[in-house]
Amino acid sequence: MPDIGDYVVATKYSDGDPGDHFAIGRLSQIYNHHGQTRYVVVDNKDQPFRANGFRRCENITLKQGSWLIAHFPIIEKHPLQLLSCGSIERIVGKSVWDWVRQARNEC
Repeated sequence: MPDIGDYVVATKYSDGDPGDHFAIGRLSQIYNHHGQTRYVVVDNKDQPFRANGFRRCENITLKQGSWLIAHFPIIEKHPLQLLSCGSIERIVGKSVWDWVRQARNEC
């Protein structure tokens, strides 16, 4: 569980779809909104990335953050996709959390 002041990556929804809002920065606030924990992440000027906060948030190292930021162009170009074949549906692609795991492995 991240603490206020930690360096984090956060996603709008728990699935971490790169097509949704996500951010890397400092955790400035944790609050409860209708029974759900929200995380407010700020940039280096203490400006929130998202007014309503994020639903999922995890600690990362500065090295992992730099790796992720360097890969932002690739991450943002490939949102998750829902593929349907008859009654079977599946999500394909890499979530932000898949990228975080990769950053942790490579750093």
